[in-house]
Amino acid sequence: MIFGISQKQKYLLEHENILNGLLNKKELVLFLDYDGTLAPIAETPEKAVMTQEMKEVLISLSKHPRCHNVVISGRMLSDLKQMINLPNITYMGNHGYEIEARHDLNFKGFITLQYKEVLLQIKKDLINKLSSIRGVWIEDKGIILTVHYRLATEGSGKLAKKVLMIECRDYLKNKQIGIIEGKKVIEIRPPIKWDKGEAALWILSKCQKEFGKDQIASIYVGDDYTDEDAFRMLNGIAMTVKVGFPKKSLANYHLKNQPEVLDLLNRIMALKS
Repeated sequence: MIFGISQKQKYLLEHENILNGLLNKKELVLFLDYDGTLAPIAETPEKAVMTQEMKEVLISLSKHPRCHNVVISGRMLSDLKQMINLPNITYMGNHGYEIEARHDLNFKGFITLQYKEVLLQIKKDLINKLSSIRGVWIEDKGIILTVHYRLATEGSGKLAKKVLMIECRDYLKNKQIGIIEGKKVIEIRPPIKWDKGEAALWILSKCQKEFGKDQIASIYVGDDYTDEDAFRMLNGIAMTVKVGFPKKSLANYHLKNQPEVLDLLNRIMALKS
């Protein structure tokens, strides 16, 4: 089943026939973002917690022999695992730079000693330059350095972005780092073409090899700018679902808000059962 890019996403819960048809496939590979998808967006990462109802349906999906669940997040792998703490789930942290699943699906790469040294120097410089800007803070995720400004005023957020770009200008010019923006965050990452889309395709190819391409259906649900990489890469391969009302998105479908993700997962569980 092919899903093309549309300018206006269809409201998924009004197209149950398409969802039903997709789930007739024997195996389901279900990609789920964490913050803003499984858990509501919070002021700080530690406050973004799944509801009990969401955790229960995720437990049910993780126990289903035909559902292969992947939680993909910008969080570091250890943090993501701690927040969810369920077996039989593939965890993809740091936008896919860290992957942990069965023994043949584990992945951790692209990190050179030179990159680590550069990231450490940038961290020191940014701590010195950003510490006086209220509402801005730095999160060291090992592979990725994230500057958060969700708690800052609009002016302070713009100032923080300007300072960061000045500090990183030469590193970017020399292709020692990459930079990407998300929701009220800027992330400094390895200068490698690798993102949620590339990581999702990598996992999907492993599943297709194991179960057969014709036996697999795939759904990707996410709310962040960084999920657009996956929506683009999975076009024509998976059903892609944007959480919220984006002005522009590469997803095929949308849900109105984060609580509707629970409704979707309950429908998936009912249909697969």
